[in-house]
Amino acid sequence: MNIIRAGTGYLPDGTPIYIEDWTVDLKGTDAPPYIVATFPVSTCTLPGAWSPNAGERFRYGMVFETFRQAKDCADNLMHGYKKLADYAEHLERREYIKCVQGATI
Repeated sequence: MNIIRAGTGYLPDGTPIYIEDWTVDLKGTDAPPYIVATFPVSTCTLPGAWSPNAGERFRYGMVFETFRQAKDCADNLMHGYKKLADYAEHLERREYIKCVQGATI
């Protein structure tokens, strides 16, 4: 995995956001190659040892087919035009949408 646009920026609440390029690592697979990753504070606790806990940061990854889609997502989030919940259909782990519902980012 290669982080592109390292230190891409921050969400309005100060949460860092960046774009990962998985094109080399996932070559020959059906997995989407670009991931917008951010680490917001969870608004709830989900069951499971590795799941988010309320009040703690967790990985919120959104997958995209093209760099342009990933960049547009990151830009929209950084400028406050959209919220994390607006990208629910792109989540790596769909159950994580519960952890940002009601959040201001």
